[in-house]
Formats: sequence, structure tokens, C-alpha cells
Amino acid sequence: MARTDNEYLQGPYYEPDDEVSNVAYRLVTTRKKHECVSTAYGQSHEIDAGTRAIYQTGIHVDDGRVSCYLCLACAGRCLNEMEAL
Repeated sequence: MARTDNEYLQGPYYEPDDEVSNVAYRLVTTRKKHECVSTAYGQSHEIDAGTRAIYQTGIHVDDGRVSCYLCLACAGRCLNEMEAL
């Protein structure tokens, strides 16, 4: 199912965590390869350069600023699972 940008940004894709604050999501087009933070396909995988993805940022109590990328296929699966509940 095709989704709009706003639907992808509705998240949250991960449970709130006491160790991470100021969490923000935005849709980006990657300029280089990045590892997808999700293991929805059963194994880690890469997001190719030039692919749209969700970029998540936050501030971790021990590590400071942190960020990760989530491919839209995994984001779609996550949203489908949340909608099924």
C-alpha cells in the first residue's frame, strides 16, 4: 500500500525510552548507503544511495546525539502492524 509522506512520519516506530529524548523523524533521500535500523526482513540490510528513508534523531543520556535510518519498506511494515492492532 502506497503511503503519503505524512503517513510515514506519524510513527512512532519504537517505544518511548527514558534514555532518549528530543526524538524527531523526517523523510530524506540518502546520499550514500546506510544500514536500516530495522530487522523486519529477518536480517540487517542496507538502504541504497538515492533512496528515500526515515531519518530519526534524538539525544541519548550516555551517547549524546544519536541518529539512524529506517527504509520505507520496513516503516510500511511497522505501520501495517500497528494498524492491525
